[in-house]
Amino acid sequence: MPRSAKILWRPHSNKKVESYIIERSTLSDPEWDELDRVDGRLNAEYIDTDLKDSTVYKYRVRVKTFDGIISTPSRVVKVVTKPLPQEVQNIHATTNLPKQIKLTWNRSTAKDFMHYNVYRSKDVNGHYSVIAQLKENSYSDKIQEDGKQYFYRVSVVDKDGLESHYDKYSIQGITLAKPNAPAIVEAKLINGRIEISWKEIDQRTVRYMVNRVYKKSFFDKESHDYKGITSQRMVDKNIVAGGTYYYKVYAVDKYGVQSKPSMEVTVEVPESQRIEVQEDVQPQKEVVVTPSNENGVVVHSQNLDLNGL
Repeated sequence: MPRSAKILWRPHSNKKVESYIIERSTLSDPEWDELDRVDGRLNAEYIDTDLKDSTVYKYRVRVKTFDGIISTPSRVVKVVTKPLPQEVQNIHATTNLPKQIKLTWNRSTAKDFMHYNVYRSKDVNGHYSVIAQLKENSYSDKIQEDGKQYFYRVSVVDKDGLESHYDKYSIQGITLAKPNAPAIVEAKLINGRIEISWKEIDQRTVRYMVNRVYKKSFFDKESHDYKGITSQRMVDKNIVAGGTYYYKVYAVDKYGVQSKPSMEVTVEVPESQRIEVQEDVQPQKEVVVTPSNENGVVVHSQNLDLNGL
């Protein structure tokens, strides 16, 4: 029995028996102490509770009669309480998966295995709360943050509700961090269009997104995102004289994880600027994008040139 012991004996034949005296000792404390008394000659059992796990207890019983006579003790019986399940071994947590941390560990060999408890904390020595109970020896913690860190512990619980130790070892997991932002190299107004170029900083980058804000007036701004850019250059033909334009570039990896923005650059188009449609000397195959009123869709190539998409 988990954390308890049941003692049984044959009812005494002497009808003068008033009660039974239960005595207990342990290997660490060999002195016999009176544990409890059971009244009534025919009551011949006792349950000792709140015991320690995986511990040897020794019991013996004495008889007390109505006239106060106490017998010699019975023979000694030993009870070994059930041990806790074995601790979880080889816990691993990922540090390179987007929006999740995956935990794995060795499968429990306990014959009376019930489930695992997965605990999580923000700090290694902080408060750990149960976030999952499961029978499989792996768990994916879905987290909608990049570069988010948590600490985990896992325990085994058996069918009697006994739980293994789990507070001796914590494992750290981290969601995939954002890629490093690109570095804008140049932004300039040439022949009625704005040319922007940048430098790749993170090798995880597979494409870029450029955010453009057009400031019509102090209170009137338009913001659009140009996505799916694979080159490190963009030519913006969709400009007007007298406008002010702000550009930021983002790196995007293969999982769609987006970096923080690059430093913002500002380009002012003078009122006197003559805006003309310029044709490339050596035209190349290109996909041309310009903002719509909502999400940014494809329009005419004379407005915006995303080189190398």
